[in-house]
Amino acid sequence: MAASAEQQTPTEYSWLERVLRLGGDVHSGEGLKVLSLFFILFMLMFTAYILKPVREELILVEQGSELKSYATAFQALLLLFLVPAYGAFSRRFTSRRFMIAVISFFILSFVVFLLASMAGFAIGLFFYIWLGAFGVLALSQFWAYASDRLDEEDGKRLFGLIAFGASMGSMIGAMAAKALPPELDSRIILAAAAVTLLIAQFPVLFAKSSHVRLKIDTAADKPKLLNAFKLVLANRYLLLIALFVLLFSWTNSLGEYLVSLLVEHNYDLALDSGSVELSKNAYIKQFYSNYFLAVNIASALLQFFVVSRFINTFGVKLSLVLVPLFIFIGYSLVLFVGALLLFKIIKIVENSLDYSLMNTVKQMLYIPTSRQERYEARALIETLCFRSGDMLQGLTVFIGINVLAIQPKSFLYFVIAVSVIVIVLALNIGNRHRQLHRPD
Repeated sequence: MAASAEQQTPTEYSWLERVLRLGGDVHSGEGLKVLSLFFILFMLMFTAYILKPVREELILVEQGSELKSYATAFQALLLLFLVPAYGAFSRRFTSRRFMIAVISFFILSFVVFLLASMAGFAIGLFFYIWLGAFGVLALSQFWAYASDRLDEEDGKRLFGLIAFGASMGSMIGAMAAKALPPELDSRIILAAAAVTLLIAQFPVLFAKSSHVRLKIDTAADKPKLLNAFKLVLANRYLLLIALFVLLFSWTNSLGEYLVSLLVEHNYDLALDSGSVELSKNAYIKQFYSNYFLAVNIASALLQFFVVSRFINTFGVKLSLVLVPLFIFIGYSLVLFVGALLLFKIIKIVENSLDYSLMNTVKQMLYIPTSRQERYEARALIETLCFRSGDMLQGLTVFIGINVLAIQPKSFLYFVIAVSVIVIVLALNIGNRHRQLHRPD
């Protein structure tokens, strides 16, 4: 009987499932479901990454790097209003209908930005803020939708394979952005983004409603945002995670601000020397296309070949410590050695580790928590705490430049100091995570 079962096993998988099994433990009959979720996530990230160079071009040309840092902070304020509204509307729709509504809403928003730009309005600041909200809410909604289509055990098996869709979408989106002519009108890319989001909806439109019933009680009347605050404040483990996400986001955003300064500085030098023929718009777009492409190729390779093996070999604690430790060493090198040319490389490595290893290990931190904590507390931490780090970055830049009148290089001292605190938090979180997993 056993031999007979073994002989039948290969015939149970379709060709699609056999291909998908190269990247994960896909069971018979799951191929189309996994592919549909992979495709949706792929298209969401593809859309985000063809728009990122446009976002950088518009705000740096129209407003400059200093206002860009403040715009990043405004994203946190916007989310303070969007997250409760998002939660309220999510309780009025089935998972499938709400997924369609959210994507349709973002399609409409991109069309509005396109029309505003065609009418001659300066959209850089508002588009920068809005695209940040899109990145957070679209991904949050995707994982909520995916969790309604997969039970807990299926999610553990298939999470890595589905998440690889984000890495591939980011990488190919960055490649597409790089392949576009630098002087291409940004409004064409905005129109293309609306189309790619429309395509992302197709698997949802054809999904069976029976597979996407809400699993969370929709009759709950309490404000979910306040509930999430209570959950985080009452649990020291979650509070440490919230502080970690906040401070890590703070340091990363300051690094991105310094990258913006470096781009503008390099363009001015190239313009003075006559070594550049591109407009400032095209130069910035070209730089960020190359920058995001490098980050996403590296993060995709790390995600597929390194992340799982690294976590299995070295554990959660060391995996959590690695990125802030790299920031401490890399930024110290830039500061004390004066290796400004290395800064771009350091940021590429930092972001690649963040998007692959850090994102994966952060999801593992919520496994030993309760279901309510995984949904509500995690939503608060991954949206408001994350964007509050951006808001603190904007405040830091404002005080540093307008009050203390410090040079941009001095921000490196701050990043190095905060990264030490982040390392300490990571060590504590790792210890508590191990205790929660320890058998009684």
